[in-house]
Amino acid sequence: MSEKEIFSGCLKGSRPAQEALYRLYAGKVMTTCMRYAKSREEAEDMLQEVFLIIFKKINQVKKFEALGGWIRQVAVHKAIDIYHKQKKHFGHLSNEALIYESDTQDTVLDMLSAEELISLIRELPQGYQIVFNLYIIEGYKHEDIAKLLGISESTSRSQLTKAKQTLRKMLATNYKITQYIR
Repeated sequence: MSEKEIFSGCLKGSRPAQEALYRLYAGKVMTTCMRYAKSREEAEDMLQEVFLIIFKKINQVKKFEALGGWIRQVAVHKAIDIYHKQKKHFGHLSNEALIYESDTQDTVLDMLSAEELISLIRELPQGYQIVFNLYIIEGYKHEDIAKLLGISESTSRSQLTKAKQTLRKMLATNYKITQYIR
């Protein structure tokens, strides 16, 4: 079954097409979920929730060519929904405490494997982790992040800066990498 046939079958509610879509995209969606989840189990739960949304709302995709991007967007938005639900359990800093700008380079991050970087990102406070993932990995702009998370653009910028600073400290401590760290 081609990807176009799978898409068409999913629009009709075909279980075999849905299973084929799951097999085709589960790995990519899981990778996205792993970037936002605190554990593999949480990422697996997120994965299941994402596919429930996909199967329920696939008729929103107007063109077959947009399917992959739409699926990725569903995964990111589900991760942010989970963040908002969990947000009440975490302390928050005031906007004034978060405002900070930095001009340091991030070349040290290029020295790590993807697994090491994901592991370090997971150790960040959740707000830093979400902003870092959205900006650095997903390519969102601060304006879009602010709207998604219900924060100001300056808070998004400062959380990204703090995330980078925290990652630098973790690199210096865990990997004894001091070169390039300012």
